[in-house]
Amino acid sequence: MCKVCQVLVCAFLAIARGAEVPRQTVADADEARLLKNNTLRIPVAGCITGSFTRAGAILQSSNLLEKVQQAYATQLPKGTKPEFEVKSAGAGRYYYVNKYDERCDIRELWRATDTNTWFRCAFYVSGERNFGPFESLIYMTVQRDEKSASDVLNYTTDVHVWPHGAIVRVILRYMPGVELYFRKKTADMKVIITNVFLNLVTTQS
Repeated sequence: MCKVCQVLVCAFLAIARGAEVPRQTVADADEARLLKNNTLRIPVAGCITGSFTRAGAILQSSNLLEKVQQAYATQLPKGTKPEFEVKSAGAGRYYYVNKYDERCDIRELWRATDTNTWFRCAFYVSGERNFGPFESLIYMTVQRDEKSASDVLNYTTDVHVWPHGAIVRVILRYMPGVELYFRKKTADMKVIITNVFLNLVTTQS
């Protein structure tokens, strides 16, 4: 999985126990186009204990991705710097260049919330890696667990990846070992996401 998915996914997306989250109307052309493709889907889910009010305030902030990156950086071993830095490119737009001089552009698609129990947002990502150009959609939601007596927040992430090369897509889906690789990446991501989420919700700013 591309690094941007591992970090952006740390902003969390969720469909969890509790009231059903309404589906968002698809209005963006890139989002609609990718959703019609047979994309590679990578879901991650988990939960933490924390305030939904605090989580909602963070998720609705204008510099959400910068906060996510800061929280991610605090998890790294002392003296270790993140592989790349997400930078603003205007309202709702970001980009980064990794150590291999490969660029990714990120565009926020939408945000939605009922202000009390759930929050959702989505990002469109485009870039290029050693396997060629790719696009992805990253859906993120956090939802209060209504069955819990304490502040339990359920989260999931739903990443849709679309490599442009047909051969690359076949390899990702059908070559032996690839599914196992992504299962391991998903397990690793769950640890990262949970720690980033916990850092964001519990750190006072």
